[in-house]
Amino acid sequence: LDCYDYTRKDTLIRATEKLVEERLPARVTIRENAHIELPHVLLLIDDEKQSVIKPFAEKKESLEKLYDFELNQKGGHICGYRVDAKEVEEKLSALLNPQRLKERYNSDTPFLFAVGDGNHSLAAAKKCWENIKPQLSAEERENHPARYCLVEVDNIHEEDMNFEPIHRVVMGMGDDFIPNLEKTLKGE
Repeated sequence: LDCYDYTRKDTLIRATEKLVEERLPARVTIRENAHIELPHVLLLIDDEKQSVIKPFAEKKESLEKLYDFELNQKGGHICGYRVDAKEVEEKLSALLNPQRLKERYNSDTPFLFAVGDGNHSLAAAKKCWENIKPQLSAEERENHPARYCLVEVDNIHEEDMNFEPIHRVVMGMGDDFIPNLEKTLKGE
């Protein structure tokens, strides 16, 4: 969470959309009092060579299986495997190669994750961490659980990573809905 700041565009972890500050207090209240929180936060990586996630998937049969079960309400099946954190860090760090950053983004500013979804949940976790941090010693800060947030990391170059539009259906509106919408949006 120390690498995330939703108010800035030059951080290692960047928000993909503007944050609505009014949505944070309720999320902070839930998070700061939870024994365990399982937020939905999706971090996207730009790994065109598929060097981070795919190698682990290809060797999953040789990894220690941590869980394997059916999800409730016909949600499918899920398995989880232990991966070497140091190996993950090395693979992610390779994406921060200065030459790669210059070629891909024309920038020297390190950029690793884009918050694809769950921006408000990540911001709430950040606020909770910032509230707790001053009460801790430097040593306690290094490994305190509030320093972290559970996330899902996905590569935008995966074959099954399709970005589709979200369609909204408005029902029961009067004849003046479309003219008023056009007027509000100042166009078609």
